[in-house]
Amino acid sequence: MSVFPRNSLRSFLVHAKSALRTAIARRERVTLVIGNESADLDSLTCSLLYAYIRSQRPPQNAFSPLYIPVVNIPAADLQLRPEFLALLPHANLQPQHLITLDDLPPLDTIGRTLQRENTKWILVDHNALQGILGQVQLLEPGHGIPPTHADETANDAAQVQLWDAQAAQLVLASILIDTTNLTSKEKTTEHDVAASGYLEAKIMLCDQTNPEFSRDKFYDEINHAKQDIGRLALNDILRKDYKQWNEGGVKLGISSVVKPLDFLQEKAKQERHGDLSFRDALGQFAKQRELEMYAIMTAFTTGDGEFRRQLLLWALSDRAEAQARAFAESATKELDLQELEGDFHVGGRDQGWKKAWRQGNIAASRKQVAPMLREKMR
Repeated sequence: MSVFPRNSLRSFLVHAKSALRTAIARRERVTLVIGNESADLDSLTCSLLYAYIRSQRPPQNAFSPLYIPVVNIPAADLQLRPEFLALLPHANLQPQHLITLDDLPPLDTIGRTLQRENTKWILVDHNALQGILGQVQLLEPGHGIPPTHADETANDAAQVQLWDAQAAQLVLASILIDTTNLTSKEKTTEHDVAASGYLEAKIMLCDQTNPEFSRDKFYDEINHAKQDIGRLALNDILRKDYKQWNEGGVKLGISSVVKPLDFLQEKAKQERHGDLSFRDALGQFAKQRELEMYAIMTAFTTGDGEFRRQLLLWALSDRAEAQARAFAESATKELDLQELEGDFHVGGRDQGWKKAWRQGNIAASRKQVAPMLREKMR
């Protein structure tokens, strides 16, 4: 593989997808950049931009000169991420341009086709292969690295400005979504503000982008798309942003959802066939994944503009129940957990132990809550 010359993201992805097919067929060296299994906006943009920039100026000792970004989901699951579908056109991209798990060899042969000595995995936004790829021992521990940047080489100035503006919009969207358009006191840092200013300047410098570009309008567009999950089935909503861990032989799964529990309950009613209830739907979801502990974390804005979080926790075995109770006892104060009542709450006929809370500590996302749960499982 040769170094990829300065070009658009779209041309880069077309070239990278073709090069991946060739490397697989010929058993050539290949460097793959991949985000975490939830494949959220952070992971998409981080893996794509890291590979794009690194491929233009790879280090002299690079394992292979081309860095290939992989979205850690099947191609069909891109439709579960409406924020992707809204953002990609801003970079002159469509879903079919992305490289997904479908572009890799089948799971039962991937270890033989992408042999360790010919394959380097660069993990961004996580430090261990997760999801489907986590079932195969493809790399040694410790291959995760933080994203960096490389110098750019210039072609036609106007063309480079356009390519920069397209890439900048991908990165800016991730920052704005993560910080609620730089308004979240808990999440917004000085780095976010500085990076957003830099990226906006890149966008505004380009004559070929919208001269009336507005950060607020851009955020509203992407955020509205992210919240628009009403067309999705309940099972798809639960697996859209899902992560799973195994601690001490107990499997924990956590779904993050951008709507309240009442919305999910109503969705279950709309889809219900026979006697399948919301609790039954959650039970099926957990059983399919062989979970002993399952949680749903909701994060949403009320009609009055108030940001809220909820947490539903279900322990489906005796040992998981002891762990869940220990978590509830220790986390109630730190997370400011206030019990909720409703049909999604504890039912007498339900297996195991279940609680639902309003989470007063809205600064604590899954990144903070998951480690607290996992600590009680060890």
